[in-house]
Amino acid sequence: MRAAEAIAAEVDSVLPHDQDGRLAVRAEVAAQQIEQVARDWHIPLTDHDAALARVKSAVRHVQEVIDAANATGELAWFNAAYRAWRLDAEKSGAGMSYAEARARLRKAVTKRLITLDVLDCSERLLPDIFPLLGSVGQEPAEKCPTR
Repeated sequence: MRAAEAIAAEVDSVLPHDQDGRLAVRAEVAAQQIEQVARDWHIPLTDHDAALARVKSAVRHVQEVIDAANATGELAWFNAAYRAWRLDAEKSGAGMSYAEARARLRKAVTKRLITLDVLDCSERLLPDIFPLLGSVGQEPAEKCPTR
């Protein structure tokens, strides 16, 4: 991960940016620069198809873990939390579908897997799933994933 960040920093430093700080080159130019820096630094890059295959496998694995946790009752906390949040949200005219809540659960589990290398389906994910009421439709206060 550090190599990727170093390559990104190098590429970012040599390519032009627009007034908003975004790269002002086509994606192909940025990709070529990334490949050149990696070659110069003798860092092998993973083929796009191989990277996507890994991502798909990880997403499938996360879903299998969530499904297994649901089947064994380990996600009872999630269903109870969703119901409580939904009932409170109705009072203020807010809402979230169960499908969206499940998507937020998947995103929170995946994020922990990527950032911490931990596969966690516990109640510690609550702040990442359910926004504080009054902030629905905005970034939730406690690092809740975007939709």
